[in-house]
Amino acid sequence: MSIGPFIDAFPMDLAPPEQCTVAVIGASLAGVAAGLFLAREGVDVVVLEAADTLGAGQSGRDLGLAELGVVEHPHRTLRALGDRADDLLAWTTQGKELLDAEGLVTDRGLTWIASRGQEEPELDESAAALAARGIPCERLTAAQVAERTGTRGLGGGLFLPDERVISPWRSVATLATALRTHGGVLVGGARVDRVDDDGDELLVHTARFTLRAEVVILAAGYDSGALDEALSGRLTAVREQLLCTPPLPQRFPGAHRAGQGWMRWQQQPDGRLVLGGARWASPHMAIGETEVVVEDRIQDRLDAFLLAHFGVSEVEQRWAHGFATTPDGLPIIGRLPGDPRRVALVGFGATPTALAAAAGRRVADGLLCGEADVPRIFSPRRIVRWRRG
Repeated sequence: MSIGPFIDAFPMDLAPPEQCTVAVIGASLAGVAAGLFLAREGVDVVVLEAADTLGAGQSGRDLGLAELGVVEHPHRTLRALGDRADDLLAWTTQGKELLDAEGLVTDRGLTWIASRGQEEPELDESAAALAARGIPCERLTAAQVAERTGTRGLGGGLFLPDERVISPWRSVATLATALRTHGGVLVGGARVDRVDDDGDELLVHTARFTLRAEVVILAAGYDSGALDEALSGRLTAVREQLLCTPPLPQRFPGAHRAGQGWMRWQQQPDGRLVLGGARWASPHMAIGETEVVVEDRIQDRLDAFLLAHFGVSEVEQRWAHGFATTPDGLPIIGRLPGDPRRVALVGFGATPTALAAAAGRRVADGLLCGEADVPRIFSPRRIVRWRRG
């Protein structure tokens, strides 16, 4: 099955040195970012990627939306977190600034669009909640949405100008190239089977080699749960699906979410339109799906949305990817309970881009300075609460 468009070959090393200071398991956006920030400070870093291709997971296959919160109308996230939303806002702001600083941002602004009439009040509530926190937003009528996006048959919208969009694979590749420039090593085809304690060091075992490391960063998404007891049972696999059209003569500007945020799209510079979502077409929301395959009933809903709102029926490519989420929908970032040499960088869910960049920075800072400044809403200490119920 195709892994999706916009992914090019990226040469990776076949084997690492025998030992390093920090081993990062998973060449995700967060994992590569953490490795790069450490390598820039002279730390001996090795990043291990299970796939033979860089960006074969979520970080390289999705739309690259760097935005506030999780996949729900913004007012719901702000209401659910209360005062703790300040930490989320601060992290996403820092994450967007980091993406800007690395030259990864390709577009700005995101529009939440109502695809059903009863969704319009959600936009009004989000506009009020965002305005109360000083976050810029612009309420749009259905006519304005149609004019700005080139779509038809959708409702009003809420435009957030401070959101960011990156090119997913190109961004990971850019960070990986910089990682190597600063002395880091990136090894492909290196699926980690287990991590053992060998006294002062950790042994990272793959089928081809064993790597000795002083610290291990677990950034392998759902697979991280099999590598550390603290994460076992704390990560849930979810499957996401997308499609893209051939290059189109029509223009559909901007990046967008619709239908409670579960449908999302953006047209690429070459004219191909990428559309993803419709997990609700699966009886179980594609939760617990560890096999990354294309499912017809979800693709049928994507086809129907494409035809109804864009007037397009031809599809060039279809693909799927998996991601990991946690019981509260927020990532686990920082040193794991019981062993400070093991650091979590997982569970970013369906909206990893802004949080992943900030998390990579904070984890690197924590290893360099002794302790990461991680808000409680992201702290691994939540694992204890989940365990106790």
